[in-house]
Amino acid sequence: LAEIDAGRGPTDAGALITSLVEQLIARMSQSIVDMNDHIDLLEDADPEKDPEAMLNKISTIRRNCLSLKRHMSPQHEALERISREAPGWFEDHDRREITESIERLRRFLDDIDISKESAVVLQDDLRGRSLASSEHATYMLTIVAGIFLPLGFLTGLLGINVGGIPGMEDPRAFWIVVGLCCTILGMQLALFWKWKWF
Repeated sequence: LAEIDAGRGPTDAGALITSLVEQLIARMSQSIVDMNDHIDLLEDADPEKDPEAMLNKISTIRRNCLSLKRHMSPQHEALERISREAPGWFEDHDRREITESIERLRRFLDDIDISKESAVVLQDDLRGRSLASSEHATYMLTIVAGIFLPLGFLTGLLGINVGGIPGMEDPRAFWIVVGLCCTILGMQLALFWKWKWF
C-alpha cells in the first residue's frame, strides 16, 4: 500500500497479482529461515543440559512446519493453476514471474520437509538418550538391591528375639557376622563382575 500511495505500485492487474505473490513468499521465506536457524542452534546445543526444554522447542518447530505446509501447499497449487490457465490480461513477464514464484514455493516446501525431518531426528535422539539414562538408573538400582537383599535377609534373621541363635553368648559373634557379610558381599561383587553386570 505504501508503494501505491507513493505512485510506485503495480500498473496493471497482472503486476498487482505478481507483486502480492512475491510479498507473501518473502514473508514465508523469513519464517522458514528463522525456523532453520532454530534447528541449527538445537543441533549444536548440548543435549544433556536441558533435554525437556529442547524437546519442547522441537515440538514447536514441528507444529510450525505443519502450519507452514498447510498454508503454503494450497498457494502453490493455486499458482500452478494460474500458470496453466492464465487469464488473457496476463502478460508474458507476469507468467514468467508466476513461474519463478512457483519454483520458489516448491523449494520452500522442500525446505519445510527437510526441517521437519531434522526435527524428528533430533527428537528421536533426545528421547533415546533420555530412555537410555532411565534404563541405566533402573539397572543400577536393581544391582544395588541384588547386593543388599541377601545381606538384609541375614541381618534380619539374626536380629529376631528368639533364643538359641548361634553365637548369642560369644563376644566375637558380632565380628564373625560382619566378616560373613563382607565375604558374601565380596562374592556377590566378584560374580557380578564376572557376569559383566557392571
